[in-house]
Amino acid sequence: MSLRYRTCILLDSIFVAFLVFASLQAGATTLPKPFVFFNQTQFANRRLLDTDGAMRATTVYDEWSMSCSATACTNLPDQATFLAQVAAYLTDTSSTAEGGLGNSFLIVLDFENLVVDKATSQAQANLDKAALLQFASWVHNAYPSAKVGLYDYDYSTTYQSTRAALYASGGFDVFAPTLYQRWADHTTWNTYMEEAVTNDRAISSTLPIYPFISPYVGAVFSSGLVAESDWSAELSDLIGSVNGAILWTQYASNGTSISSTDSWYVDLLAVLSTPIDTTQVFAIKNEHNGLCAAAQGSVVTQATCATTATPAQQWQLQRTTLDTYYLVNVSEPTLYLSVASGSTVVGAGLELDEASSTTPDASQTWHVVSGGAGYYTFIGDASNLCVLAPSTVTGVQMQINSCTTTSTSQLYSIRVAPTATASVVQKEAVTFTATQEDDSVWLHWYSYVPLGRSIWL
Repeated sequence: MSLRYRTCILLDSIFVAFLVFASLQAGATTLPKPFVFFNQTQFANRRLLDTDGAMRATTVYDEWSMSCSATACTNLPDQATFLAQVAAYLTDTSSTAEGGLGNSFLIVLDFENLVVDKATSQAQANLDKAALLQFASWVHNAYPSAKVGLYDYDYSTTYQSTRAALYASGGFDVFAPTLYQRWADHTTWNTYMEEAVTNDRAISSTLPIYPFISPYVGAVFSSGLVAESDWSAELSDLIGSVNGAILWTQYASNGTSISSTDSWYVDLLAVLSTPIDTTQVFAIKNEHNGLCAAAQGSVVTQATCATTATPAQQWQLQRTTLDTYYLVNVSEPTLYLSVASGSTVVGAGLELDEASSTTPDASQTWHVVSGGAGYYTFIGDASNLCVLAPSTVTGVQMQINSCTTTSTSQLYSIRVAPTATASVVQKEAVTFTATQEDDSVWLHWYSYVPLGRSIWL
């Protein structure tokens, strides 16, 4: 806890008051991450990485066998067809989904037959560029809050000026170079990584760089894991050079589960943001309406967020398995956040209920997936539906609904809840009261005698 003190000298008065601001560190659960890992793996327990602090990205692949020559492009989809495919990736919430589990924070286009630096002529590069910019524009219009990236071979300087045009205003927002370990040793990999960063920074000094990486050699599952020393060095080099990374594995890895003893996973944990602290008591606040999840009897509603200790708005998140949580409300510590009657139907309401057996069942367990900037989505383990704030009116029961990528009504901040209110001092007609609000503690003073000027020091 860090303290910052400001002294307010009240002239023509009988006392000096101190306003104290105490900043509470809530950890990575409330702060944007300076280095971001995106989870695009296909492991059977891939959601484990969500709870470890990784975010979700969505990669859109070429479903149409597109290509361009020097004179024309073939098999390019129209806008409706293209956006329907993007939406299919975004809204696929299954545990083996290729997409982003409903997360539109980052959408990457991986169209390897439309890569500018692989073109065989300037004319072909120009047509590749035009097609890619059209797709980026469609994504921006459909998902205005999303960042759009492009899978590319950024270490190549072929048609660099043409490639640069892809990142001009209205184009792509993120560099997403392929940096799978496909070379003989780490030194060579590092050389290509540095060349990619140099080329990207020559185009833009501000756009983020999120390279694709994989714990498997060349990102090929059957080729086995990258040597642990090389993998560890890759992570270290990336953190010093780029803004984040997209962790990717082939679908073939779906038959494999991450083990807590896997060396690559242990190395990754060392650089991932701290996961949710299950010892803390949190307030869960919706980004769209600014209201907090609250227990009203056995019904879970949305209420004006309290600035003092309010058990009905205090929640603890406890892990049930490696990749799911259950939520307990402080006002009813033996009950769990549940879907009414265990329903998996869109629009079913949320309530507090006893565990159906000795432990919470799937209707009482939740995947907590980072949406960036301290916001999270709660996805039902049984329903694959998202917790929704249905309106801006207080007292309305919260519910589950189809996961959406275009609304903030399913995004929640998880912040340390107010835990205490206490009168501290009363002297010379002045009362001091301490309250905790969001991540801060304020010492308020109230005076009932005339006061003079005040000077901030």
